[in-house]
Amino acid sequence: MLGTAPFWVINGDIFISSDLTDLPTQLETNDLAHLLLVDNPEHNLSGDFALQDGRVVAQSLEQTGFTFAGIGLYDPAFFAGYGDGYRPLKPLLLDAINQRKVAGSLLKGAWTDVGTPTRLSQLNQEVEET
Repeated sequence: MLGTAPFWVINGDIFISSDLTDLPTQLETNDLAHLLLVDNPEHNLSGDFALQDGRVVAQSLEQTGFTFAGIGLYDPAFFAGYGDGYRPLKPLLLDAINQRKVAGSLLKGAWTDVGTPTRLSQLNQEVEET
């Protein structure tokens, strides 16, 4: 159903101003995903992951954390073995990260997680003011 080529997944509850046309369309050999990360927003100050030499790694006290932007390039094999239906993404990501099969880079430009009515309202106000 997913085919054989890597594909981008972009969360429906984010707002970005970045030009995404220069994003990679292929993954490095043996990688299962490439995640875009952003500086930590106020609602997630500790972040989700860290970057080390272009690899997404579990965050440690010595590393600067970043927030997953909700944008990732995935190999269909990343989802192999899972049936249809709802499944949290983070455990799958952590498994692939522990296998060192996830690359990452920082997203440049404005990014907002509009996952709550309050943040959506704040974003609408910001857009109206510009």
